[in-house]
Amino acid sequence: MKRRLGSAKRLLPSLFLLVSCVLVPAACKPKTDDEPEPEKLTACEEWQQSFCGRQRLCAGETYADCIDSVDDVVCYAGAPLRDCTKDLKEVACATDVSGCDPRDIADTPRAYRKCNDYKATYCEWYQGCYPEQIPSPCEADLDAALDCGAVYAVEQPEYDDCIETLQSLACGSLELPEICRGILLMP
Repeated sequence: MKRRLGSAKRLLPSLFLLVSCVLVPAACKPKTDDEPEPEKLTACEEWQQSFCGRQRLCAGETYADCIDSVDDVVCYAGAPLRDCTKDLKEVACATDVSGCDPRDIADTPRAYRKCNDYKATYCEWYQGCYPEQIPSPCEADLDAALDCGAVYAVEQPEYDDCIETLQSLACGSLELPEICRGILLMP
């Protein structure tokens, strides 16, 4: 009898773990390296809410319009999100809260890469449609018209849809596809 009770005692922790995993699957989900840290995501969302709350109170912008303009901002890992969230809530409207603007918080190198990818995709389409123009004026024209250094975020999923559209766009289309308008966020 003691032997069976001892076996049952050893099985209890395993049984508890099994029941816990069935009732709360997230508790047993293994973490992978490519998953974002929940705290950083939450801190970024808190910053977005604080920023837009301040914009509503101090600048007269509607909360919904503000959230629409910052919801695609990917916060960089070293951003002072907690300090900014606190300052945006506590500092009077007449006082500037420096370092807490979307351009300061955003992962701008990521946005810069996406902007350059957009330009490259557009120029690939252009060169495929107009191969007789050598050298192609596309990149120089786009560099003059679009400063990727000013881009702080890209609209998602519109950005990905735009890239797909450009890759399959028929030649002769002189208009930029509607899905590509306003996808690069800049001041």
